Amino acid sequence: MLFKRFGIVFARLLLNKQDEIRQMEDELQGMDKMDFVGDKREYLLSRDEDVKREPSTIPDCWSRTRPQLLEKLEKKIMEY
Repeated sequence: MLFKRFGIVFARLLLNKQDEIRQMEDELQGMDKMDFVGDKREYLLSRDEDVKREPSTIPDCWSRTRPQLLEKLEKKIMEY
């Protein structure tokens, strides 16, 4: 039996996943920079503090929390 490998399609799908991961990585770095510059380093130094973070301390420009982003990023990397 002969099976088609779909090499080009597979490569395109991998490139798409890579770009999604890169975008989430950029978002994570932006979050880290905002907390570092904004004197909220305790959230960078302690995962527990970051998870228990009060909603009022999360910048409005964030569409999700850092733990939520890390969870989604982990899933995306596992898919990759």
